Amino acid sequence: MTMVISRSAKVLVTGALAGVLLAGCASGPAQAGSAAIVNGTAISLDTIQAQLNNYLAHQPPANGGQQTSPADAARQIVSYAVLDQIDNAAVAKYHLNVPAQVVSQYTTQLGGIAGLMKNTGFTAAELQMILRDRVVQLAYATKYLSKFEVTFDTVSVGDQKTATALAQKVSADPANAKSILTAAAAGSNSQPQFGGKLTGGQIIGQQAQIDQQAQQSGGNSPSATILPVFAAKSNSVLTFSLSQGQWVVLVVHNADTNATPSATDQQALTQANSDELIKSGTFLLSPLAQDLNIKISPRYGVWDQITMSVVATVGQYGVEVPNKVTPGS
Repeated sequence: MTMVISRSAKVLVTGALAGVLLAGCASGPAQAGSAAIVNGTAISLDTIQAQLNNYLAHQPPANGGQQTSPADAARQIVSYAVLDQIDNAAVAKYHLNVPAQVVSQYTTQLGGIAGLMKNTGFTAAELQMILRDRVVQLAYATKYLSKFEVTFDTVSVGDQKTATALAQKVSADPANAKSILTAAAAGSNSQPQFGGKLTGGQIIGQQAQIDQQAQQSGGNSPSATILPVFAAKSNSVLTFSLSQGQWVVLVVHNADTNATPSATDQQALTQANSDELIKSGTFLLSPLAQDLNIKISPRYGVWDQITMSVVATVGQYGVEVPNKVTPGS
């Protein structure tokens, strides 16, 4: 999920409208009154509603941009709350060191809490949580990105619907994955790749090239990202939008976060900026998040395991489905 620590659009709605939004669906997670449940921990519906009302009331006016809708604002707030639970689990499981001094320094680099409050509409406490979580994601990326290695087969297709159907087909019949991908490639005029391997450093390096090309084109080229590869889980099928009109389907054989890092991978890590590392760390935490049994109240949408955020529609940014039969079994 893209962290909103920037100027946001002013949403001119009343608290009553926000209340209508939140009351739009009576069903939800198993525990009544919950906006979400993460690993058995409930996130209060009342807390999310109070944060939403404050957010909508204090967003700065739009500066030539598009206004954020109440529904998008609500999903954003729930996403931050869920990410906080995921990050807390990561700190405990992976023994991450997140000193308060580092969080303070990062906050200062972004202009301080007071300035961020003026530019975002979040309260001081909410911003402190978001910034601390970003430092957690940075710490996780710093610890594991250079050790990441994934092996896969892949093919490109033209749209989400085709990618999702292909992922489900391969997942149901992984023993015939190669022939399925070959047929899909023929139908989309692309070439399948078998036995591919990428390391964390290579992924970061390719993303840097993509970003550089976008800058050279004056921002006119479609945005593209390869970073969702970090969400790969062993013996699964992963799909995501690489760029406009291009979806990738990866049949993941093995995703390892404890591989021996090369000098090139370590160098790529030192050259990556903090935003790239934070995004990478968020994707890297996707396998952990999948094990936390995340439930979202339908009034907000669904949890998207690729972007690590609450979204309106299942699979709109991709899917990751486990193989029903482990290859070679």
